[in-house]
Amino acid sequence: MSSPAGERVEFSRSLTRTIRALGLIGKPISARSLAGSFSLGPTIAALRWLLEIRYVATGTSPTAGRHREPVYWLTDDGLGMYRNLLRRSISAGQGTCWRD
Repeated sequence: MSSPAGERVEFSRSLTRTIRALGLIGKPISARSLAGSFSLGPTIAALRWLLEIRYVATGTSPTAGRHREPVYWLTDDGLGMYRNLLRRSISAGQGTCWRD
């Protein structure tokens, strides 16, 4: 059983990772694709929270077929948060290849 503090740390990491990934990708993407090699659960939790505060919007994948799934993208407010994260990374000396 994990501790509440450990769960908060994992959620915080997943939240940051999710916002950065959505910002870098720049187009609608499924939760499964967004999670990549990371655990899907924390990614979904981050997406739900971001949906609640309207930093992320959702729709259905445009692909034809039986297994259409929800896709997610950053709203204008979400893009603002993404840019703030990038600025903080740059000022902390972590660098980035993205230019504002």
